[in-house]
Amino acid sequence: MMPSGANLDETIQRVAILYADVSGSTRLYEKFGDQVARSDIHLCLKILSDVAARWDGSVLKTIGDEGMCQFANPVKAAMAATEMQQDLADASAAGKFQTGTLRIKIGWHYGPVAFRHSDLVGEAPVTAQQIIKLAKAGEILTSGQTVAALSPELRASCDLVEHIDSEAGLGRVDVHRMQWEESEDVTT
Repeated sequence: MMPSGANLDETIQRVAILYADVSGSTRLYEKFGDQVARSDIHLCLKILSDVAARWDGSVLKTIGDEGMCQFANPVKAAMAATEMQQDLADASAAGKFQTGTLRIKIGWHYGPVAFRHSDLVGEAPVTAQQIIKLAKAGEILTSGQTVAALSPELRASCDLVEHIDSEAGLGRVDVHRMQWEESEDVTT
């Protein structure tokens, strides 16, 4: 028997859901005005979309200054996340943005999702959304469940930073920071 509210067209699968959010966008609008801020955020989201496509991902939707991406493969999602940070840093250094340096924060999770008509629901989007709320500018955060699905080399670039209670019914979620740039002090 089908649970109440379930749809026959519902499909459940495991995917990586990645949220990338432009940090400090409100300040951009206040300081540079709507047209300039909107133009820079549009360019930023285009860069992120291009990176997702290079790693076999896609942007499901954008909401203001945030993009929601999906990847079938968690390793490709991890590579896309690091490349998004790097490409945005490179674009900022090259003076591509009228507002100066733009930075993003990324939160992502690999887990089950259900596609209901055109909506995406389930553990992965809920957990990814919860994780991005913890991220700071320039950070990539993900779950311990996601880290376990990565290659040994990528797992080595992840450090446990926090434990949170899951809003998706997973119990405790271990939150890990993925290193994406070389640091002079790797112990920090």
